[in-house]
Amino acid sequence: MQLAYYSAQVTPSGPWVTQSNEVFGEGWGLQTGCLVVSELAIQEASGVMALAMIHQQGMMQEVTAWESEVESVMQEMVRVEEEEESDL
Repeated sequence: MQLAYYSAQVTPSGPWVTQSNEVFGEGWGLQTGCLVVSELAIQEASGVMALAMIHQQGMMQEVTAWESEVESVMQEMVRVEEEEESDL
């Protein structure tokens, strides 16, 4: 019988309980909403980072192509200069 007495006292009732449960529910909803927004922001940032990395990779490939072309031109210049020097 004592157990029933304590459980009845532990379980509050009244209009303020309903209001506090509603506030708690709203707070939980806000937290969940904030988490969803945060996750979306993280996904968007990850997408932007991935796009930036792809762009950077493309630029690095372009730089490598330019370096190769410059190296070929410099080798050709050295060859032409060596030919001119051997003609003298």
